[in-house]
Amino acid sequence: MAEKASPLLNPVLSLQMGPKPESPTARGKGQRSVVTERLAIQQRVLASATRGIYGSRSTLPSFAGTAHFVVRMFVEDSLAATHTPDDLFSPVNGCRLVAPYHDGYLIEANLNQFNRLAQVIENPTNYSIQADISRVESLTPFAPQDRARGRSIEDLWQAAPEEDGARLFVVWLAPFRTRQARELLLERVDLLSQQQILLPVLPTLRLLSGPAGSPDEPREVAPSCQSGIARAMRNYRNTGVGRGTVRIRSREALGQLLASGASFRVDPVRQIRVAAPGEGAHPSIPFDIADAPTVGVVDGGLHASS
Repeated sequence: MAEKASPLLNPVLSLQMGPKPESPTARGKGQRSVVTERLAIQQRVLASATRGIYGSRSTLPSFAGTAHFVVRMFVEDSLAATHTPDDLFSPVNGCRLVAPYHDGYLIEANLNQFNRLAQVIENPTNYSIQADISRVESLTPFAPQDRARGRSIEDLWQAAPEEDGARLFVVWLAPFRTRQARELLLERVDLLSQQQILLPVLPTLRLLSGPAGSPDEPREVAPSCQSGIARAMRNYRNTGVGRGTVRIRSREALGQLLASGASFRVDPVRQIRVAAPGEGAHPSIPFDIADAPTVGVVDGGLHASS
């Protein structure tokens, strides 16, 4: 008889409860998923918001008739993945979910189909759509403050490092599904570059060329086609995802970038600082687990006392 294998010593992951041979309960959207007491109210709220967007669609930044919007869910009972509103905001209604976003979702929608979407909200045809309506709190355009992640232009500006009379930012290009929308977005980015709202950032290298103690200026070591924004545009055209570092000269130019609709996110470039290793106390566990039930323990040494 083969000997029993020895247990692992000091495992990184240790299971603290016994397995249960039970199948998970299958769940989906049905009549029980509808929050009945909110349904009629949210039909009025969302239909009004949708018709308002349809009426002001000409003022929104859009590409090939599509734009981004924020769908916020009711935090208290509607954030589970099973409540994802993909039946209401579906391709049939001219919408597509892009990604989760701050207590809700970012969606891409055809502006010309918002009138149809309002009709679907007012006259839902099945329980799945009713469930979505009753769990969506609001529908709003993806505004400049959303692209800045709730930070003001002044906060963004002050957090960005300076370089050559401008400030450095990382710009994420707005994701769109159709090639036509992507090409139109790239045209807008190119226009922002021509207007000097976006300035290129090129790789540089500090070369020692003079005697000791003389100032050494950084030299560009790449052509303009290798700038941060040029590479981001190439990646975006090929994959639909693009991110690049740019220089922006003023707060006004930063506001113009956010209002253009070309960006999904704008962040200040993080500054790297050198710190001496081995200084300071070991960090404490950031939460109290003394009275909490322990299901599993994962520790790669972050809270080690040695």
